[in-house]
Amino acid sequence: MTDELVHALAFDDNVRILTLTSTTLVTDAARIHDTGPTATAALGRLLSGTIMMAATQKDLARLTVHIQGNGPAGRLLARAAADGSVYGTIGDPHAEHPFDADGRVQVGGIVGDRGMVQVVRDPGFGEPYVGNTELQSGEIGDDLAHYLMSSEQVQSAFGVGVKLSPDGVVSAGGFLIQLLGGLSEEQTRVLSERLGALSILSSHIEAGATARDLLTSIAQDVRVLETRHPRYFCPHDRDYYRVRLLSLGQSTVDDLFAGDEQIEVRCEFTRKVYRFQRSEIRYDS
Repeated sequence: MTDELVHALAFDDNVRILTLTSTTLVTDAARIHDTGPTATAALGRLLSGTIMMAATQKDLARLTVHIQGNGPAGRLLARAAADGSVYGTIGDPHAEHPFDADGRVQVGGIVGDRGMVQVVRDPGFGEPYVGNTELQSGEIGDDLAHYLMSSEQVQSAFGVGVKLSPDGVVSAGGFLIQLLGGLSEEQTRVLSERLGALSILSSHIEAGATARDLLTSIAQDVRVLETRHPRYFCPHDRDYYRVRLLSLGQSTVDDLFAGDEQIEVRCEFTRKVYRFQRSEIRYDS
């Protein structure tokens, strides 16, 4: 099934709702990074959350979320582009933590409960906006919701989930709900009840729920603004890394080659290895 992101307004346009199915792209990320179960869930949640956060921004070239916690996973990073593509990385792809008594993955056990969440909004021109907040639980969804409230003053509810089996990713997806205006008592009650029904998000997706199904589970009076089909895609190709090498300067490049005729550069987002001959990295005199 194709991954899908739906962006809509509901409750008299006072609530922004984004719903996402991301099983394929999370599966691709797990394969690329050879992640273990807990690391797959951590990276998958961050990729899903970053896609939804990026979709709320107008005229955005890219949005980057960087989490540095005190857990064994180390650094996590995800970057989403305006076209709905996303890519990311995790410091230790094999960091693990025991599942809880109900068999649920404990992402906070490898991310940690102390550290920083940094979000960079890059419009593609001028200076990017950078916001920072403290890590809350390491469960990703809570941390992103806290960032939106603390740094951007937007009251938000985040749900991001990845369901696993011994064979890999079974389902993945999420929702992001943001209050744009006041709600009546009845609207608040309805919204709260419907969010409660989505508490085990990935199970709904495993059962066949699409992003549109998730949307109508949250609200009926919706006005769809946009639909995207996100994917895991990194734009950093061989030419990108050649330009990066050239930008380092003659002295640094000479040190990298250290008398050899060939060096290897590995992309941290795709794990692809690019080989460069010394003759390719030339500087005009």
